[in-house]
Amino acid sequence: MKIHIGSIKEGTILHFPNSVYDYMKVCDRNGVGGVVNLSTGLYISTSDLEKEGLSQMIDCHVEETSYNN
Repeated sequence: MKIHIGSIKEGTILHFPNSVYDYMKVCDRNGVGGVVNLSTGLYISTSDLEKEGLSQMIDCHVEETSYNN
């Protein structure tokens, strides 16, 4: 199922199909969602994902969504 990354729980490890890296879903102090590249430590806000060649809509298991709890 494809869902918006904002619906993913913080701490979930993600792999985007067009990337060699794994990422962790996070939120910053202001509640702005994004991901951290686990290899480089680079934080990418949700609004900047497409600039980095990553999609805001990803395949995800239902148990990883925040609205499922």
